Amino acid sequence: MSATSISDTYDALLSATFPYRMKQLWDQITVGLLLFKWMDAGKNKRTGYHGHRLEFPVLYELNDTVGRRGAYDTFELQAQEGITIGYVSWKDLSGDVVIADEEMDKCSGKEQVFSLEDAKVMQLKEALMSMLNSDMFSTGAASNQINGLQYWFTTSTGTVAGIDDAVNTWWGNQSSTSAGSFASNGRDKMRTMYNNCARGFNEDTPTHVLTTQAVYEAFEKTMDSAERLTVAASGPSSVNVGPKKITFKDMEIGWDAACPSGYMYFLNMKNKMLQWNILAGNDFKSTPFVRPANQRTRAALWTIKGNVTCTARRRFGVITGFTA
Repeated sequence: MSATSISDTYDALLSATFPYRMKQLWDQITVGLLLFKWMDAGKNKRTGYHGHRLEFPVLYELNDTVGRRGAYDTFELQAQEGITIGYVSWKDLSGDVVIADEEMDKCSGKEQVFSLEDAKVMQLKEALMSMLNSDMFSTGAASNQINGLQYWFTTSTGTVAGIDDAVNTWWGNQSSTSAGSFASNGRDKMRTMYNNCARGFNEDTPTHVLTTQAVYEAFEKTMDSAERLTVAASGPSSVNVGPKKITFKDMEIGWDAACPSGYMYFLNMKNKMLQWNILAGNDFKSTPFVRPANQRTRAALWTIKGNVTCTARRRFGVITGFTA
């Protein structure tokens, strides 16, 4: 008798029920979401906002009644301007999870390797975070797309958050274009941008640098001549080569696959100047699984509603046109 053979196509259901399989779903798609991690952590994320849009006050001019006066000199009592409002709209990112009754029936009991429902929810959350990270670099031009780094930090003048920086020059970010070879110009460009973004010598300086993998590796290569080898404590049989974490003037430097080619951003993550804002109750908000009237399925919706704000653009910078 000839041997029996079988040919299977491993869809979501079969992947979750095949016997003797590791009980873990291994993600092969999602890449490192560095910008999302920086923005979604700690003081750079704020939830609980309300209102029809995101507004933030901006100081652009000092009180001009200050002066040197003698004992009987008079004061000029006058109304002061110098404060305005920037604003952006709430943006929506959402998706759904659908599970058929047949899938749930087959993926149950002792045949279940891992929860198909949990796997589908994880799949959706990873997709939401991946798109959110990508959109955080965007111009915000697509429908319902958040206003990302290319919206806030530009290489030309325009209206950002309702304020025209061609007229209001105090509102514009720092920028440098056509940077060229990093090996020839990179360190010099970075030094100048660091100082341009600072409020003064070592005052209110950028805290993070974000770029592409190619530019990051070009920066790392500039340190080769000064590289030190670390011999393991166990003896010279093991040598550690290359830094795992790099800083420049105490700024953490990282790369993100979603960063535009040849770009390098200088970000200030202090004092909520760059912030990820969530509309109250919409931070990965999910609905209960409900059953449509005409299908043997259950579905749930997931939503993120928020936007990025920057309250001091002149403390941020962007360099474009870097090559290795």
